[in-house]
Amino acid sequence: MEENTLPNTLVGSDYPKKPIKKRRTALLSCIILVLAVLNIAVLVFHDTWSSQPNGLPQVYPCILSITQLGTPLEGAMVQLSPMDGKQSWSTAGITDENGNAKMRTYGKWNGAPLGKFKVTVIKYIAEGKENKEIFYSLVETQYTDPALSDLEIEIVKGENHKTFDVGNIVKEHIQE
Repeated sequence: MEENTLPNTLVGSDYPKKPIKKRRTALLSCIILVLAVLNIAVLVFHDTWSSQPNGLPQVYPCILSITQLGTPLEGAMVQLSPMDGKQSWSTAGITDENGNAKMRTYGKWNGAPLGKFKVTVIKYIAEGKENKEIFYSLVETQYTDPALSDLEIEIVKGENHKTFDVGNIVKEHIQE
């Protein structure tokens, strides 16, 4: 047996052998999908919260423009992940028809806190029938994971606007 494969007895005899790295990537993709859904929920239900949380830092206007091969990417979740690992404030936005994502912190406060961030872009589609849907990522994996993304922004006082291109148009199956 190859070193980087799972034995068939662990996953069923009809299940093909998959390299462990691909299985980890699939698991990571599922985790990212869950985080994206949670961030979307925060964006959708942001008006139900009325007061600013304690310790929320000053936020500054931030619009990120996302393109794919130069064409605006509509309906993508854009997230900022702090590069210092110290901030715990969720900052995200959804791209409009022009590829622009107005970043919001905790889904309610327009803008992002000061600092350096990795930018991730996530866009999924589902195909198939209920309970048998297959999910596909429309953005290359390197842009969906903060550990792999080379997209970066530094939020400064004042207006922040930056354009990122997420490369080729893809349709990558998300493993369960």
